[in-house]
Amino acid sequence: MTLSASDLTSAHYRKQLAIKAHAVRTSQSLWSTWDGEQGTWARLLDLTIPILGQLHNLSGQTAREYFSQLAAHMTGRPEKALPVHELPHEQMVRSLTTTGLVGTFAAKSRGKSEQAARQIGFVKFSGSLSRLALSGSRDVLVTTVAASDSAEAWQRVTSGDPCDFCAGLAGERTTSTTFEAHDHCSCTAEPLFN
Repeated sequence: MTLSASDLTSAHYRKQLAIKAHAVRTSQSLWSTWDGEQGTWARLLDLTIPILGQLHNLSGQTAREYFSQLAAHMTGRPEKALPVHELPHEQMVRSLTTTGLVGTFAAKSRGKSEQAARQIGFVKFSGSLSRLALSGSRDVLVTTVAASDSAEAWQRVTSGDPCDFCAGLAGERTTSTTFEAHDHCSCTAEPLFN
């Protein structure tokens, strides 16, 4: 059975959603190991960052396979995608800390109960973790399109019910090497060929 370009894009999107779901489940397990104190935050990061790096790499490797398949389908010749780049350690620490730790303490300072503050912190933490994990795919696709001889642009592919920000960018052809994504974003890039 030969898959269409739309089928390949849909399959890639579903794989990215599965990675995102895994990231959220994993973040929930990891979050439960944190006691809510600033002094133990580093331990949570030590557990989280290697897993986040693996999810980012998996997301990017999946995108590399998708690009190669799509290029072969659209142009009749295979084309390799650029490699997945590692997420900088400091970027992971800063994003997870700003969302999870700071989000929890900010909620406490606004008078939220310990349980409510931790839930708010978890939602922010899991959103940051899933955004960083899926940046593996997004970065591979947009940088590969920019370097490609056959891909001319890319467009955002959203969920069935995107937020206003993502809906406003959906379907827009671009050659930008930056994919703007918010925490909890499920969007991906679809390469467009000549």
